[in-house]
Amino acid sequence: MRESTAPDVLRTRDYGRTWQKIVNGFPQDEMVRVVREDPKQHCVESTIAPRTCSPLLYAGTDTGVYFSWDDGDHWQPLSLNLPPTPVTDLTVHGDDVAISTFGRGLWILDDVSALRALSPGMTTYLFSPADAVRVRWDNYQDTPYPPETPAGPNPPDGAIIDYYLKDAATSELTLTIYDEKHNQVAQFSSTPQPFHLPPANVPEYWFAPPPALTRAAGLNRFAWNLRYAPPAALPYGYFGNLLQYTEYTLADHAVPGDTPRVQPQGPFVAPGNYTVELRYDGKGIVQPFIVKPDPRIHASQADLVEQRDLALEIVRGMKSSNDGYHQTAALRRSLDDAQKALTGAEAEKVKAAAEALARKIDAVEKGTRAAPGFGPVNRDLARLIVSVESADIRPADTVRVAVQQSCEALDKSAAQWQQLNQQDVPALNALLAGTKASALPAVAETMSGCK
Repeated sequence: MRESTAPDVLRTRDYGRTWQKIVNGFPQDEMVRVVREDPKQHCVESTIAPRTCSPLLYAGTDTGVYFSWDDGDHWQPLSLNLPPTPVTDLTVHGDDVAISTFGRGLWILDDVSALRALSPGMTTYLFSPADAVRVRWDNYQDTPYPPETPAGPNPPDGAIIDYYLKDAATSELTLTIYDEKHNQVAQFSSTPQPFHLPPANVPEYWFAPPPALTRAAGLNRFAWNLRYAPPAALPYGYFGNLLQYTEYTLADHAVPGDTPRVQPQGPFVAPGNYTVELRYDGKGIVQPFIVKPDPRIHASQADLVEQRDLALEIVRGMKSSNDGYHQTAALRRSLDDAQKALTGAEAEKVKAAAEALARKIDAVEKGTRAAPGFGPVNRDLARLIVSVESADIRPADTVRVAVQQSCEALDKSAAQWQQLNQQDVPALNALLAGTKASALPAVAETMSGCK
């Protein structure tokens, strides 16, 4: 005789004197194995009615997980990416829901705080993020498993930001992170920003896609890794030469589908108070949250602030050196084009001045070991930011000195570059006047260096 698998969940509100069957929403041929109540109630906020709260329930069945906002009156599926499997037990631990499945599998749904606050009448809403913990990945891992190797993902890193859309978004969404002084730390959009990098020397399956907000109707989740935007790094190789491809030489941070494509990564934020703003259709919703330090580290708040400030100084220097490098490269191309356009007497007229300008461009772009130009400065700063960001610790004095030396070299190159644009380029353009060649472009603005 076949055992009945019809759902059978009972509720009492008078200590067992009477019972009600609460199975609305379960499949009629599915057995419910476990029901658990969330220690935190589900409360609905409304501007037209009093605040109401009711128990939030979770249930495990023969095929997955269900939940109820209204103390079991109605059930909805919550399996998400959980494969169909019998759920044998379930528990709520803090903000997470953990389940065991037949065959001794263990699954965890991370951070259900948004589910606790979700209301059927919501339109567009940004939930208050849970406190985020500033934790670094382990270093010097092996290279990633092949893509066919089964492996479960870890919980997302950083701050988990949940937002709700009643309907799928038809215009752009933006998410902006601010520090306690309202300085912008990071910004993301629903339009993925493509990576403009030379080809990589490692498999494509290593890399994470560009971060982007989802536009789907319902509850959406975005994980911010607690970092500033990546610095502008030139593709220099391990031995110091400029490459035509992107070189990934370290095994650390190589995780299938999660490896940061842009390296080095941006600096970690310091622990403290932050706000996140979601903008959609010209409207903004703001929520505060806290970034906490890793409880295992011994660095003080002052140490971590010093580390962040030095890393941001390096980021500014890398942007200036990257901009300067590309400006000098553009001027070199314009100079080459101008020389190719000239023949005979016109070419001889400007030959000496053009060669002198080319040497000055080379000195600013590449420099020497004693006086490095924009390119080598960018390379050296990229190595220094990796050193500064390698652990949660106050920067060593030797690193500070090295950063200062690179920034001083950048200032010297920037001064030479400014003089070149103010004097040498106009002088050559005067010689080019009336010839077949086009005038060379000059850069008017002054570089900010590391400041």
